[in-house]
This record gives sequence, C-alpha cells and structure tokens, in this order.
Amino acid sequence: MEIGGDRYSVYIEAKQKNYVIGENEYRLIKAIEGDKSWTDICRSCPEYSREQIDRLTEIFLGMGVLIQESEREEEKKRLFRVGIFRYKLKLISGNSLVPGKSWRSQALSFILLYASLPAFAFGLWIWRDNAEELLRPTLYLQCPFYLYLILFFLITVLHEFAHLIVTRNLGISVPDMGLMIYGIYPVAYTNISFSRLLPRRIDRMKCLFAGVLMNCLLGGLSLIIGSFLQNTARSFLAVNAMLNILLAVANLVVFFKLDGYFVLQDLLGIPHLYERSLEEIAQFVRLFLMRSMRKDGRTISRMKPGIRVRQEHVAEEEKAFFYIYGLLCILYIPMMALSVAVALIP
Repeated sequence: MEIGGDRYSVYIEAKQKNYVIGENEYRLIKAIEGDKSWTDICRSCPEYSREQIDRLTEIFLGMGVLIQESEREEEKKRLFRVGIFRYKLKLISGNSLVPGKSWRSQALSFILLYASLPAFAFGLWIWRDNAEELLRPTLYLQCPFYLYLILFFLITVLHEFAHLIVTRNLGISVPDMGLMIYGIYPVAYTNISFSRLLPRRIDRMKCLFAGVLMNCLLGGLSLIIGSFLQNTARSFLAVNAMLNILLAVANLVVFFKLDGYFVLQDLLGIPHLYERSLEEIAQFVRLFLMRSMRKDGRTISRMKPGIRVRQEHVAEEEKAFFYIYGLLCILYIPMMALSVAVALIP
C-alpha cells in the first residue's frame, strides 16, 4: 500500500506485521517478483550493486516480504498460531469483498458512525420501565445453549464487517478477514492494522470503534423492535440486545488485545503497550533476583546465561505506569474468574 512520501507499507501475512519500505526497495521487490533476469533487475534498480541486490534479497526473504515459489502454495493454506489454543485462518481479502468507496459503503459507514449511539439510547429509553425484564435470569435460561453459540458467532461477524466497511470507506487496505479459532470455537476477525497509517487520530478512532458501534446499533434495534412484540420474539430480541451489549463492553476492556486496547495504545502513543509492560515487569523481577543473589554472596557470573539488561532509559513515572498496567493485564482474567466463582457459589 502506497502511503506517500515515496514510501510503501507492506503487510507480511505469515508474521501478521507491517513494514514500511522506500521507493527503491519497492522497485527491487517488484522486479524480483516479476521473474526478471539479473540483467533486467540490475537495469531496473541501478542504485544497487549486484552484491547489494543479493543481500537485500536475503533480507526480504527473512522478513517474509518475498516468498520462494516452493513455499507460496503452502503459505496460502497456513493456519497461523497467535497464542495458546488460538489460531487464525484467512478466508478472504477485505479489499476484494469491499473493493473501494461506493454509495453503499458510504451509507453504511455513515449509519454506523452517526446513527448507532442514538438508536441504542432510544432503545434503552423505550425499555426504561421494563429494565428488570432484561436482568431476569429466567429470560436467558429458557434459551438453548446452541442458540447462544450461533448468535455470538453471527454478532462477531457483523462486528468485524463494521470494521471492514469503515476502514475501506476511508481508503485503507484490509488485507485479510477470516476466523480466529479459540480452542475449537470460531469467531470472526478483520485485519485493520493499516488503519494506523491514517494521519488523523479521529479517522483511526472511527476504524477502531466501528465494531462496538455495530453492536450498539444491533442492540438498539433489537430493543426498539422487541418493545412492540410479545412472548418468544420479544425474549429473543432481548437476549440478542444483551449479547451485543456484553460484546461491546468486552471489546472496550483495555487488558486484552481488543478494540479498547488499541484505542488506549493510540491515545498514549506507545506502540506494543502490552509487550512493553510485561517486559518492564520481567526486567524488574530479573533485577530483584540479581540483588537477592548479591545479598547471598553469589556473583552474577554464576547466574544462568541469557539474562539481558536493557540499556534504554525509561522515566520512573513511565515505568510505574508499565508496572501497574502489566500487573492488571496479568491479574484481570484470574480476578474475573474468581468473581464469577464467588457469584455462583450459593
């Protein structure tokens, strides 16, 4: 993707990363991908010597910018692991699904950005006298479990579709969409990493909040329509509204790599916030252990090899933020699990 200033952003599917390269590197990559002869490649890229082209080719292969022909078909079928019991399966390119700006994408984007919150607020207002109905446990116990699984999957698909619509409407590439498989349960995902190249923060926020706004729109419409219905249809729409609300709230939590996390990262201007925080905590633990070993009369040379001491200077107040945020990320899931367990105990 061309980003201006003779620069290009390249998405590496196998590593789920973006790199920014210059005009000369871009022309070299295109020449190599075009299966040109060495003479033609050198003629297309006169600023590089034969040795430099060989070296850059090795670098590009290592980065994944270039893929050898023997690996190309296997690369297309690869199931990417992104964590413990988490895998990504690319199904389609977002650019092919929504080729570019059209009156449909502009209309949908406008509705998501400017009509979802009013619709949600209006739905809550209609149910203001029946709020206890939404909180009654029997409402949710009467629905079969498989219905929740189907509804949740469909809601995540629409959530990710909203990210796609708004991002493509802003002219940004969406290289892939597919399934994120947690254990055996699939949910949809959309790669909007290119949205970080948008110069205006308000546009980046639009891309990041689009999914939550879709949940607000679906929840609001369910509440509005359900208020005019009775019995099973009313209960179904109430359950659908609450699922959308819960998914919206979950996506705003900043301790997971969901929409809220990326919003916080953008607002703070700290890339790789999660990794940086955990790294600072690990560094603190290492330094603490080193001091403890000195107190015991042992020398650093007797410690296990591989311990790295960061040389980068980080302000004390910034370290404190990393410590607090990292600890909250580590403790969030255990604390939530403990809260649920306590709530379920009679």
